Amino acid sequence: MDKPFYLEFLETLSARYQLPDPSRTKLWAMQTGFKGQKDFEAVVQEVLPHGWRILHDLNFDHSIGKIQIDALLVSPHGIYHFEVKNLVAECEYRDGEFYSLIFRRIISAFEESFASVVLISVILYSSLILSFQPNRLD
Repeated sequence: MDKPFYLEFLETLSARYQLPDPSRTKLWAMQTGFKGQKDFEAVVQEVLPHGWRILHDLNFDHSIGKIQIDALLVSPHGIYHFEVKNLVAECEYRDGEFYSLIFRRIISAFEESFASVVLISVILYSSLILSFQPNRLD
């Protein structure tokens, strides 16, 4: 898995200059996310059957929105979507939601996954790649 260009760019700048707070925060978030995706890939690659492929950090622009997919596992049986989280914070789960210790709501991986599945289905249908009806998510 290659490091995203923008992450390399921010790391290069950070090594030479003091980045402003928003850029330092963005760099930290990107480094943390990239590490989580690398860790996920390492675990999955150990058990990945022959003929299965994993695609990482996919970005799509579509007329109904943008989508970034952390990982798609392509197998002879189907395509599986993974939303990878590498939370470096103490969190609690209450009232069906995740919160950091500062009580800021954390977007649920389930919410992100649902939005990604809907948008990727639209993209695949519009490209005539997918010819089946996805199951309803109740």
